[in-house]
Amino acid sequence: MVDFAVSKLGTNKGVQAMVTVLEDRKAAEKKNNPYKWYTVAGTAKEVSNAKATTVNCHPQTYVYLTYYCHSLKGTRTYVVPFVGDDGTKAEVVAVCHTDTSEWDPKHISFQMLHVRPGTGTICHTMEEDTIVWMTS
Repeated sequence: MVDFAVSKLGTNKGVQAMVTVLEDRKAAEKKNNPYKWYTVAGTAKEVSNAKATTVNCHPQTYVYLTYYCHSLKGTRTYVVPFVGDDGTKAEVVAVCHTDTSEWDPKHISFQMLHVRPGTGTICHTMEEDTIVWMTS
């Protein structure tokens, strides 16, 4: 994973990794309530600009810890404070795709947002076990 990230981002640019951090997840799991409703609780902090390349690594279902990693150009990355319906806090990583012109027009994001490729920015949050690599 590190080798792939460095191959896409280089070694001289201050490569850093970011993850979504949930406060007190184990307590929620003990209550048999690992899922909560979250609300944005403050201002997003931009951690990479639209010229940045990121490498996103998503966990895969497999017998060993395995990640699928891919490189994205033209993304903005943010850290967004969230608060759960029970007061639990989270620092959520969000990635915004600023250039969707080459995406498949049938991508679910376009259907949900009623837009076409290249007509706007599409943002989404990252689950807590996804790693976002970027240059600082």
